[in-house]
Amino acid sequence: MQVFICFLTAIVLLVVSGCANSKIQIHNDNQLIISNANTTIQVKTPPLDTHKINMGSVYVDQHIIAADEDQCIIYENIRTPGAYEFNFSYQRSIELIFNAYRVEKLKSYGNLTLYRVTLREKEQTTINLLALTASKKSLKLCMGLMMRH
Repeated sequence: MQVFICFLTAIVLLVVSGCANSKIQIHNDNQLIISNANTTIQVKTPPLDTHKINMGSVYVDQHIIAADEDQCIIYENIRTPGAYEFNFSYQRSIELIFNAYRVEKLKSYGNLTLYRVTLREKEQTTINLLALTASKKSLKLCMGLMMRH
């Protein structure tokens, strides 16, 4: 539970302090680093699960960095090879990636944006998503998910 509180604290600190040189990254498969020019938040946790997904024109590195019975935190680095790049706005790209019913942009500072994503399912699960949109060839996401039993 403490990892989730740190994650939420990191989002709040970064959103209120402005983001010129922002980054979201995983270091050594067990340390989430979220930072901007003024603030750096590091959350260290035992690595839980890592997936590398190759979909031809899109590569995804996915890290499940924290989980308990009801929730988890996931980091994804989605990137395109060669001459490919994301053709849509980031909000539209997120809508397509998640097959979302709705994507709401809550707050944006520089290239760090907080979204609320509502999925197209009967329960309409909501995901809080922090996106780093620094390049048309890469999209880094960090999200907190509530698990349903």
